[in-house]
Amino acid sequence: MEERYYPVIFPDERNFRPFTSDSLAAIEKRIAIQKERKKSKDKAAAEPQPRPQLDLKASRKLPKLYGDIPPELVAKPLEDLDPFYKDHKTFMVLNKKRTIYRFSAKRALFILGPFNPLRSLMIRISVHSVFSMFIICTVIINCMFMANSMERSFDNDIPEYVFIGIYILEAVIKILARGFIVDEFSFLRDPWNWLDFIVIGTAIATCFPGSQVNLSALRTFRVFRALKAISVISGLKVIVGALLRSVKKLVDVMVLTLFCLSIFALVGQQLFMGILNQKCIKHNCGPNPASNKDCFEKEKDSEDFIMCGTWLGSRPCPNGSTCDKTTLNPDNNYTKFDNFGWSFLAMFRVMTQDSWERLYRQILRTSGIYFVFFFVVVIFLGSFYLLNLTLAVVTMAYEEQNRNVAAETEAKEKMFQEAQQLLREEKEALVAMGIDRSSLNSLQASSFSPKKRKFFGSKTRKSFFMRGSKTAQASASDSEDDASKNPQLLEQTKRLSQNLPVDLFDEHVDPLHRQRALSAVSILTITMQEQEKFQEPCFPCGKNLASKYLVWDCSPQWLCIKKVLRTIMTDPFTELAITICIIINTVFLAVEHHNMDDNLKTILKIGNWVFTGIFIAEMCLKIIALDPYHYFRHGWNVFDSIVALLSLADVLYNTLSDNNRSFLASLRVLRVFKLAKSWPTLNTLIKIIGHSVGALGNLTVVLTIVVFIFSVVGMRLFGTKFNKTAYATQERPRRRWHMDNFYHSFLVVFRILCGEWIENMWGCMQDMDGSPLCIIVFVLIMVIGKLVVLNLFIALLLNSFSNEEKDGSLEGETRKTKVQLALDRFRRAFSFMLHALQSFCCKKCRRKNSPKPKETTESFAGENKDSILPDARPWKEYDTDMALYTGQAGAPLAPLAEVEDDVEYCGEGGALPTSQHSAGVQAGDLPPETKQLTSPDDQGVEMEVFSEEDLHLSIQSPRKKSDAVSMLSECSTIDLNDIFRNLQKTVSPKKQPDRCFPKGLSCHFLCHKTDKRKSPWVLWWNIRKTCYQIVKHSWFESFIIFVILLSSGALIFEDVNLPSRPQVEKLLRCTDNIFTFIFLLEMILKWVAFGFRRYFTSAWCWLDFLIVVVSVLSLMNLPSLKSFRTLRALRPLRALSQFEGMKVVVYALISAIPAILNVLLVCLIFWLVFCILGVNLFSGKFGRCINGTDINMYLDFTEVPNRSQCNISNYSWKVPQVNFDNVGNAYLALLQVATYKGWLEIMNAAVDSREKDEQPDFEANLYAYLYFVVFIIFGSFFTLNLFIGVIIDNFNQQQKKLGGQDIFMTEEQKKYYNAMKKLGTKKPQKPIPRPLNKCQAFVFDLVTSQVFDVIILGLIVLNMIIMMAESADQPKDVKKTFDILNIAFVVIFTIECLIKVFALRQHYFTNGWNLFDCVVVVLSIISTLVSRLEDSDISFPPTLFRVVRLARIGRILRLVRAARGIRTLLFALMMSLPSLFNIGLLLFLVMFIYAIFGMSWFSKVKKGSGIDDIFNFETFTGSMLCLFQITTSAGWDTLLNPMLEAKEHCNSSSQDSCQQPQIAVVYFVSYIIISFLIVVNMYIAVILENFNTATEESEDPLGEDDFEIFYEVWEKFDPEASQFIQYSALSDFADALPEPLRVAKPNKFQFLVMDLPMVMGDRLHCMDVLFAFTTRVLGDSSGLDTMKTMMEEKFMEANPFKKLYEPIVTTTKRKEEEQGAAVIQRAYRKHMEKMVKLRLKDRSSSSHQVFCNGDLSSLDVAKVKVHND
Repeated sequence: MEERYYPVIFPDERNFRPFTSDSLAAIEKRIAIQKERKKSKDKAAAEPQPRPQLDLKASRKLPKLYGDIPPELVAKPLEDLDPFYKDHKTFMVLNKKRTIYRFSAKRALFILGPFNPLRSLMIRISVHSVFSMFIICTVIINCMFMANSMERSFDNDIPEYVFIGIYILEAVIKILARGFIVDEFSFLRDPWNWLDFIVIGTAIATCFPGSQVNLSALRTFRVFRALKAISVISGLKVIVGALLRSVKKLVDVMVLTLFCLSIFALVGQQLFMGILNQKCIKHNCGPNPASNKDCFEKEKDSEDFIMCGTWLGSRPCPNGSTCDKTTLNPDNNYTKFDNFGWSFLAMFRVMTQDSWERLYRQILRTSGIYFVFFFVVVIFLGSFYLLNLTLAVVTMAYEEQNRNVAAETEAKEKMFQEAQQLLREEKEALVAMGIDRSSLNSLQASSFSPKKRKFFGSKTRKSFFMRGSKTAQASASDSEDDASKNPQLLEQTKRLSQNLPVDLFDEHVDPLHRQRALSAVSILTITMQEQEKFQEPCFPCGKNLASKYLVWDCSPQWLCIKKVLRTIMTDPFTELAITICIIINTVFLAVEHHNMDDNLKTILKIGNWVFTGIFIAEMCLKIIALDPYHYFRHGWNVFDSIVALLSLADVLYNTLSDNNRSFLASLRVLRVFKLAKSWPTLNTLIKIIGHSVGALGNLTVVLTIVVFIFSVVGMRLFGTKFNKTAYATQERPRRRWHMDNFYHSFLVVFRILCGEWIENMWGCMQDMDGSPLCIIVFVLIMVIGKLVVLNLFIALLLNSFSNEEKDGSLEGETRKTKVQLALDRFRRAFSFMLHALQSFCCKKCRRKNSPKPKETTESFAGENKDSILPDARPWKEYDTDMALYTGQAGAPLAPLAEVEDDVEYCGEGGALPTSQHSAGVQAGDLPPETKQLTSPDDQGVEMEVFSEEDLHLSIQSPRKKSDAVSMLSECSTIDLNDIFRNLQKTVSPKKQPDRCFPKGLSCHFLCHKTDKRKSPWVLWWNIRKTCYQIVKHSWFESFIIFVILLSSGALIFEDVNLPSRPQVEKLLRCTDNIFTFIFLLEMILKWVAFGFRRYFTSAWCWLDFLIVVVSVLSLMNLPSLKSFRTLRALRPLRALSQFEGMKVVVYALISAIPAILNVLLVCLIFWLVFCILGVNLFSGKFGRCINGTDINMYLDFTEVPNRSQCNISNYSWKVPQVNFDNVGNAYLALLQVATYKGWLEIMNAAVDSREKDEQPDFEANLYAYLYFVVFIIFGSFFTLNLFIGVIIDNFNQQQKKLGGQDIFMTEEQKKYYNAMKKLGTKKPQKPIPRPLNKCQAFVFDLVTSQVFDVIILGLIVLNMIIMMAESADQPKDVKKTFDILNIAFVVIFTIECLIKVFALRQHYFTNGWNLFDCVVVVLSIISTLVSRLEDSDISFPPTLFRVVRLARIGRILRLVRAARGIRTLLFALMMSLPSLFNIGLLLFLVMFIYAIFGMSWFSKVKKGSGIDDIFNFETFTGSMLCLFQITTSAGWDTLLNPMLEAKEHCNSSSQDSCQQPQIAVVYFVSYIIISFLIVVNMYIAVILENFNTATEESEDPLGEDDFEIFYEVWEKFDPEASQFIQYSALSDFADALPEPLRVAKPNKFQFLVMDLPMVMGDRLHCMDVLFAFTTRVLGDSSGLDTMKTMMEEKFMEANPFKKLYEPIVTTTKRKEEEQGAAVIQRAYRKHMEKMVKLRLKDRSSSSHQVFCNGDLSSLDVAKVKVHND
């Protein structure tokens, strides 16, 4: 039976057998046999459990290997091809497209059997591809209906009934075909069908006329029909899988985030409860002023009420009003900290950084500026750290999936190679066996293409080979070299080859084996088909056609023309010319602006014609040169031709019609992208976007589905109330953001995905009367859409970025672009000219200067040998001369001469300078081995460039040498960090300076000769030496750092209040002079000590030099040099060169700068396209006519239609500061849109705009939103995340360069290394001894039990819940209850602390957590005492109570001890703290410098929008507060606006207040780029990096915790901490350990294998045991012994006072061997005894007795002997 069921797979219809009643009977028989076997259970243990095959999974395509399906069997039940289902009652069905479906062979719905005609019909329908297409189309149409109909009127239900009918029909068909739920493959066994079921159920429920159900809620369920698309398209299932997996992994992060948020919320609740409702209330204002809005003071020029505070640093009230509590909180009463819920919402808002600056300002105004530190913690910990952890987790989940896919494809390729190898061997084996191969040949001669035949050879024959497993071994040995690369794969393939059937002709082989082999092979064919598909030419069918009509080579003359054209068109210069044209054309496009004069217009018009002509000509010539066929096969050429044709159409349209602006004009912008051909980075960016859109195709669909579902849900739930007209007031007539229709609903969801959810949520809550549904829906969109889906998006981007980078770097090394080649030609020509000039000049100069013509050598070539000889003598002289200076004879390189150590030629063919005395050093003109190379930050790292054997060469041709050197400096890819690190190694600190002048000078001034051995020179040398020693002294360094800090500190005081404090001003002037002189002196000292050359080759020194020059200039106090004073703000930069931590960050940044600049440029080009489009669409349309000052309150366009009318009516025509009138303004506008700050005003202006200089109207141009949506997706999303990509990429490269030791370790060794690293730091500690006192001992047992810990944790959680329950306006008695409970908790925790101290005695204070508990308890007691004083007469500031009450929250932090997953994340944070601290320092430095600049430039700006009396640039504190706010890019537009308006308020008398808006724009944009895009992204990079390492460590087979637990268990067996245990106890000890170190009983045999060393008294050392167990877990590896020695050294360091190693007496193996030997001896003696007894039966009993006694005694002796062996 089985043989018939599984024959060989032939590639034709013989595989497909219809499923008949016989087949069913056979399956039943097989199931019965299986049951019998299970009962007997004899063979079952040995049989492997079969698995379903991957390539035969349901809904996959059937592999081509099985041949074509006979038409009569399509959509008919077939016997299953997968052996896994041979004992399952199932059958398979294939449709025309070869998709596999499986059905149960049992009765569907207990009625329809597998052969029932109705069921067969249903199966045929359900597997048909048209059926699924029809369902997808229905879903799409249904979605359109849902998006369109707001269903205010429910009359139009006919389409709804139609859709429900279709869905019910689909479900019925599927249920009839599959069965409902009972059997395998039935309808509800597929989770995607549950979705259908729910949708249909809810739909039917809404249709019953008399039902009392809430219809609208159920109707919202229809939205989930959109998800049906996922169940039909398989690619989507994968992405959704990845999403769900990442959500699983996010659990830990979510828990930690919620925990931290709760802590922050509690802190916020304690600090700010009931404080945000403080407002300035006018005096004597009516009966209840706290709730009467008219009593509150308003801000100037705005509707907001003034918020004030009563504590230090908060905002005072204006005269005529007092600060008091009211009933109103800001933002429609939704922003408050009055109870835990609102507090939590506020913290979530700060964490997601959604208009957090408003909350920040409100808190600082009411509570005082010192609470900025609270926000620093929340932003850095919550926002940067936790939110980016979600990014890290999602990225990892995605990468893991990618790795799996990659591994699978690699395995496929590997299998294919192995299969070919096996094939060859098989052929030989078959020939040797003499098998007739005609059957095979007939198969091969079947109608397959030769390629395919090759594969089928492998397919069929694979099952014939291997009588033994010789071939398997052979194939394995062949692939041994690959094995090292990928051990896992090799294992897989080996397994595969062993599983292949032993012989086809052996009838009783388990068919499972054979099938598995074939499955492997079929995977292989799939791969091959994929490759074949990939290599097909573009249009196979039209090949003849193409060769006839698209390749033009008719006549020889024509071919000649073509050849010439081809050479011209493919020449680099042509490419360069075209590129220059593109650049000029881009400039022309960017020049367009609003209100151009006519000359410019005509110039641009002509320019457009010219460029269009050039591009068309280029296209035509290229087509002629390359033939259309070859031309259009390149993507870029197709793109070029499209752009050229569009431009042509545009020009024709403009000349024919009068209309000047056509839509085609904006398409000219596409020409900019032609640059990508010659600009690799732009190319990469476009490729990345392409790749991502490809990879993201599926994700984009998921994202659209998510957006669609949320839009429709929002529209259904809130559309009736949350719409355009709701909540209309005088000030705000209509709402822009609402959910009235699908378009607006989509925009709201899109805005939430951009991270702005809170304002819409307030609007929604206001309209929905505070419904909590709003919070739920909006936060859900935020979490699902933004945090999960968008982070997956970024993960994909980063992934495709790193892939692109890899590919790019590989290609980039091999080939340059044409433009680069052309530029190279120019460079070569230029350098040739320079060389010629130089040699010409030098020849003249040499003729004048050479003293004796006859000594000048004629030819340089023959000179090399001789020229060395005459100069060999002076070396000795030189040595002795130098001994005078250095005080030690024979110094080979004296400091003064150190740099003249090169042959000093000027020019190319010069002779050796012969005068021995010139400068006293030319004596040694031999080139030494080292050439000094100086890079900006290094101060003398020597690099070997020329070794001894180069001597002749270098003298022979200095030209070559100079070239080599210049090459070195040009292509110097020396990593700054490397040099920095090598500095310490290579250059031992010299006690003497270098020479003063660069050595080139002595060549030019040969006439000026001095002898440096004369006395003035010696004196000079001594002075230099002294200076050198001063400069190198460590105190000098510290002093300079101190002065730098002081001078930076002095800058803080130069604020707007300085003129009113003349004493301070005087003091500052004086200190400023002192500092300047100190710096000047320092610089002069360094010049004398180092010499100019050395000083000016260090970048840090240049920085110092510039700062000193600026300071000196500002001392002169000339009015013209006034602006130089502001540059003193750069002084803190000097701190960079002194602090190591910052230097590292700066180096990392410097190395990233080229990449960052590249990306910046690409962003600019990319944005330029949108700028030009924006100028085309919106220039001149943003103006509006207003009556008053508020630019947003414009008049109705029915009253004032346009600008001229406005001027007539005496209103003012205003244009917003940020607009699209020219490309510069457009860039600023787009930056605001990309950072989502101030973008709403821009979008509103664009949406309301009508025509140029016409009055705008509400939402007149509704589709302008789409321009911004597209820009945000491409401009902001892709390009700004590229910054993260670039920085992370660079960061990883730096890590690679730094982590030297890791590169040389294999993965296994790394695991060991990590394990050992952890091991080495631990040691067994003495357990805290149990006290002898009975009472104490009882308490000790109580305290150390686990139950006690659990109870305490429970109490902590309870305490947390009670703290959460507090609220602002609670009644007196409730407050009293809470106070009593709080005191109770304090008492409980105090008692716990005291009990522990009582039981553990002094040992209590050795544990960090205990100390923490103790501190918390002390603080809690203090806070309780202080809060008792709150009601007394002593006047404490109320905020003090609040701060003290925070101590209670500390108790909650004890929860962290319990949760392991959270600890991993916190460890990741701990690991990243040092680097984060460095980055923080750098950020602080940047903020400091910008604050000083801000104070000097913007201190007199008029207050308005974002600038008020706390947040301004008048004082240092205000500046820092503003800059901290902008670090997250929050609200920078509000700070910029008043400065842009400064033009209008400019009066000629006070020039100072006239701040040029240009400065402000540069200031803010540069700060945002530096802080928000670069530094913050470095922060993200560090977190991702450390998170990866932390998770890797937690995934290591052995972690810290395992070792800790090992030692904890050890302590029980070794209470004295002697570090030894008895061998007898080893078995119990090994069994007591937790997994993975545990060795379960019976474990004696394993100890034998481990062979542990033992010392006297049968004791084992803990290190040996641990090492053996570790080896057991990690498997054996090479390099273990070195690790072991390292470990032992570490252990010695950790335990210096132990007598560690007693001599090893024996090992466990040896001991067991000895015992075994004793047993064997005993047994042998017994045996001998028996034999002797038999023989001596006849002898007398007495003699027998004697022998026995002797025998036994001798046995004992032997035993003793063996033991003392």
